[in-house]
Amino acid sequence: MSIILDNNSNKKMTMAVEEKKSKILDLIVNSPGIRYRQLLRYTGLSNGSLSYILKKLEDSKQIVVNRRDNKKITNYFPKGVKMRELHVVANLTNNIDRKIVQFLLKQEKCTFRDIVTPTNKAPSTVSWHLSRLRDANIIMSVRYNNGRSIYKLKNKRLVFEIFS
Repeated sequence: MSIILDNNSNKKMTMAVEEKKSKILDLIVNSPGIRYRQLLRYTGLSNGSLSYILKKLEDSKQIVVNRRDNKKITNYFPKGVKMRELHVVANLTNNIDRKIVQFLLKQEKCTFRDIVTPTNKAPSTVSWHLSRLRDANIIMSVRYNNGRSIYKLKNKRLVFEIFS
């Protein structure tokens, strides 16, 4: 048994794919650095459909794909994002990281206690996020003789450009 599609069926399928591509592209533009699982959740598409559409968007250079940690972590960005911004934006897709970086952007230098208060998170959670941001070279810390660390942004101007 074979299925014969008429011309209208092909047009409807093409329009449906284009609508999905447009929806995915809008999500990527509005949430630079969005991850694959987030796109799956927001679109409600099947794994195969989303993968197919993302591949088409990447091949047509409508999006930039950043793969790291042996391709285990993938972030999607709108075209035109600067390569030097990718690592910063990719590490700020999480609300806690974003709050910490925004706080450091306003305060210049902060102690651990200064950072814990505005995040409304447990100190252990904030410590974990600070370590992640330090490992990603977004922030740096200096330990003084009294055992306290002071945190600040490594490249304040770049972070400011991204947030403005």
